[in-house]
Amino acid sequence: MEEPFLREAYVFGDVLAGADPLDNVEVAFVLNLPPEDVPWESHPRGTEWLADLLRLDKGGVAYWWRSHLEPVWSHVISGPVRFWSLDGPDEIALDALAERRFDRLRQVAQPPGDERAQVVGELRTALSHLRAVHARYWEHEWRHEHRGGWPLSGASSVGGRSGVSGPP
Repeated sequence: MEEPFLREAYVFGDVLAGADPLDNVEVAFVLNLPPEDVPWESHPRGTEWLADLLRLDKGGVAYWWRSHLEPVWSHVISGPVRFWSLDGPDEIALDALAERRFDRLRQVAQPPGDERAQVVGELRTALSHLRAVHARYWEHEWRHEHRGGWPLSGASSVGGRSGVSGPP
C-alpha cells in the first residue's frame, strides 16, 4: 500500500505569538518525499493539486513544503506546532490555538547547534536542484513538462509560499 502524500501540518510564526491582526498564517506541510525532491522554496511535483485542495492560494496563508526525512524546523520555520498528522487533527493544539492558550502548545524544538548543519544541507540540496534545472533547461521535452504551474501575473506567490509578497 502506498503511503499518503501529506504526512503532517504545522503552524508557526506570528500566530503562535498571539499577533492580532495577522497578515497571514504560516504553515509547513510535511510531504512523503525525499529531501532532494523538496528543495527549499520549491513547488515539488504533486503539490499543485494539494495547494488547490487546501485552498492555499486564496490568500492569508504562507506555506512551505518539507520532506518527512528532515526536521520540519529551518532557518525560517521556528518553533512549529503540529496541528494535523496521519492520525488526524491534533485537537489539543487546535483548541489551544482557538482559545489563544499558547502556553499549552507543544512546539518542536530545534536542538542547539543543529541550525548550521541544517542550512548547509538544505543549501546543498537547493544548489543541486538548481544545477539540474539549468542543465536540462534547453531540452524541449523537459521545458514542456516544467512550464507554468504557478501564477505569474498578478500573483502573490513567492517560492514555496503563497498569499505573501516579497521576501520573508
